[in-house]
Amino acid sequence: MRGYSATAFVTMTLLGEAVLAQRFTGNLADDLLGVALALTAAIAGIKLLGRLPKNRTVRRVFTFGKTVAGVYTLWIFARWAADTLLDSASTVLPFITFGAVALALGLSGREKVIKAALVLAPITVVFLLLIFGFSLPFMEVKYLIPYKAPTLSGVGRAFLSSFLPLAGAILPIAESFSGKFGGGKGLALGSALLGLTFIDTLAVFGSEYAVTLTHPFALAVTTASVGELFSRCDPLLYAVGFFTCLIRAAACFGPSLGRRRVN
Repeated sequence: MRGYSATAFVTMTLLGEAVLAQRFTGNLADDLLGVALALTAAIAGIKLLGRLPKNRTVRRVFTFGKTVAGVYTLWIFARWAADTLLDSASTVLPFITFGAVALALGLSGREKVIKAALVLAPITVVFLLLIFGFSLPFMEVKYLIPYKAPTLSGVGRAFLSSFLPLAGAILPIAESFSGKFGGGKGLALGSALLGLTFIDTLAVFGSEYAVTLTHPFALAVTTASVGELFSRCDPLLYAVGFFTCLIRAAACFGPSLGRRRVN
């Protein structure tokens, strides 16, 4: 069970708001390189920081960093929820209500955070795969073929826009990740799922159009019409956004999960 716990926790925490905060440059080559570099940097940061001795000073730094990351997660979720769920310019209500839920879960203890991840991770994986499958008829292969050479500035912009939503996962995962079987599988699974969401958006819109959108993945999901009874995949995305952000925020606001307990 420990291996499954680590896989579920790491997968959900890595995804976090990264599913919701996609940004593009208008150049497919820049986007693909930027996302790949951001994932590589995040995983490298997790592994390096995971090897630090957990003395009092390091734990204080981790606690401060996690708190900042948790607030950032709340802000990203609240902004996305206000735009897509509530159709409102105000982020106050989703920020406060979601923050209260995440804080309550985090402070309830490490075991409850892990159990929540174990329950929500399989649902999240299935929902993301369904979203991708339902989006296939609306995808264009030509949008996934780079026709412009990458640029240093473009790759840099793509890297920063992808790395910032991933950075919030580094400390909570590093606190519990020791490079063992479950944690490594979680990083691989989370990276693969995140890659699918980027491919989904790019294949539906193309980078040149996606760069003009505020929430490109959410809009890509709305294009997937799957019949009379269930004409939109939006509810699946709403659930994914809530679940992933909840686990990351709870992991940030809660006490240390402890390396042995998660792995």
